Amino acid sequence: MSVTKHTNADVYSVKNRGEWATIVVREWSDRHEDGSEWPRGEILINSTFGSWSQYWGAPGVRFKKFLIGLNFDYVFGRFMGHSLEQFDGDASVAGIQRKVLEMRRRRMVGREEARFVWDEIDNRSYELSEGEESFITACGEIHRECEEPWRSAKLSKFDLAELATIFDEPWYEIQKRDDPQAVGFWRDLWPEFCGALRAELEPAKEAA
Repeated sequence: MSVTKHTNADVYSVKNRGEWATIVVREWSDRHEDGSEWPRGEILINSTFGSWSQYWGAPGVRFKKFLIGLNFDYVFGRFMGHSLEQFDGDASVAGIQRKVLEMRRRRMVGREEARFVWDEIDNRSYELSEGEESFITACGEIHRECEEPWRSAKLSKFDLAELATIFDEPWYEIQKRDDPQAVGFWRDLWPEFCGALRAELEPAKEAA
């Protein structure tokens, strides 16, 4: 067992728009046998938006300078991996609604048939927006409604079959969005943090 106390860590308290974060940055370099220095670093964040941490073993430059130049997708891709992208229920519902409207505008289907499918989407809006599995299940139910034999007496079975194609492969209709907490942190707190790093590094840049 080994416990080492490090004193080469800087703690930043960041506040903006009623949000706050405590960010710990530790940077160091390892010397290789050929005498070259390899910078390394780690960052730990606790904030009103969430908590994240990551280690970089080869940033290529001083770690704080490295952090300033990063973009959202890279940083939170490292912080959160695949969980960064989340199901966007509202956008997914809006997407299939747009397809119904487009088919009607192009006169590919009749008004009554388009209204029927639109109402089916509206009636299942909660299930469609609840989650990916629920969205796929609800799309399957709408597809089956379009195929109900008794509807052919009232509505065009050909138009309903055309509309049903929207729901053939519902997984392709799923829309994603970046985690709102990550987006909020990047918008409200990360720029303030990077501003502090720039101000800290500027004297060293001038001296060089």
